[in-house]
Amino acid sequence: MSKGIKVTGEDGGIVIEMHIVVEYGVNIKAICDSIMNNVQYSIEKNVGLKVNRVDVIVESVRVQE
Repeated sequence: MSKGIKVTGEDGGIVIEMHIVVEYGVNIKAICDSIMNNVQYSIEKNVGLKVNRVDVIVESVRVQE
C-alpha cells in the first residue's frame, strides 16, 4: 500500500496526491470531495501556491469489528 502525501510541480502550480483509508459505511465520494476542496483552499490561502489538482486515492476500506 502506498502511504502518505506526494506533492509535485506542474504547469506553474502543484499537484497533491493523498492516499487514505476510509471507514466502511461512509460516503466515499463526499469524503473525497471534501478533502479535495479543503486541501486546495487551505494551501492556496495559507501558502499562496496555486493548486492545479488534488488527487485522493482510497487505498482501503476499514471495517469496524
